[in-house]
Amino acid sequence: MDQTIYRLKTHWSATRQRLEDNNQNGTSRWLLRKTAIRFVTAHLALIGFALFAAAIRPWEENFVHTKGPTKGDWQDGVPIAPLALSFIYNIFHTIYVLWRAKPVHALVNGIVDFLVWAVLIPGIVFAAWGGAFHLWRQPVIEPGGEVLCDIAQNVFSRECYPELYRIGELELGGIVFGIFVWTMTTFLFVHGCTEASRLRRYGPAANDRTGFYDLERSRARTWDSYSRRHRRQTTKDSISRPQMARMPPMGMPRYR
Repeated sequence: MDQTIYRLKTHWSATRQRLEDNNQNGTSRWLLRKTAIRFVTAHLALIGFALFAAAIRPWEENFVHTKGPTKGDWQDGVPIAPLALSFIYNIFHTIYVLWRAKPVHALVNGIVDFLVWAVLIPGIVFAAWGGAFHLWRQPVIEPGGEVLCDIAQNVFSRECYPELYRIGELELGGIVFGIFVWTMTTFLFVHGCTEASRLRRYGPAANDRTGFYDLERSRARTWDSYSRRHRRQTTKDSISRPQMARMPPMGMPRYR
């Protein structure tokens, strides 16, 4: 056990050193932070996936769609696909970065993040639209303190239909975790596009704080040198030879 812990610590120290070396060579200084965000996002996606999957079977045992080609719980199945993709890819990304100490290609990150972001929006909307929690009702209590389940007001109350509330709680939990995953995926996608744009415009130094400051200082030095050249040229043009007054003739010219 001690040897395993020692090997993990040694591997982590070596990986961190390689990440710092790559950072100095132009790799994004946000690599380790975004890897941690992806690790958290993967676990949130796994929880949301499990909640939606757990709600499908009891929903189909108690309800059925009267309209449409699909009678089952399709609205809870739509967000499962993007949540599964988010979990699989973010876990792969975390393992790849920590093992290889270098980032995944920005194009791959952008494509997967965009797919999760685009598909998860309608998935959450459909799950919220067809959720069983819309049927929750407050029970009508009789004067004797009893809740009668044979009246219309108490059909969908917790005391008369507890399975309905268990399904609704699972769906609500999946929606909440899906919103968290969507928010983090939006941040990762926008930040990745920003970094790619800066990298294409300024080069590898744009992703490094020190390199970015060097870039700003080089801009300042370029502007200062241009200003000095402009001032020298202006001074040279303004200082010209003085105009010498012409001396009048000493006498009248003689003509023969």
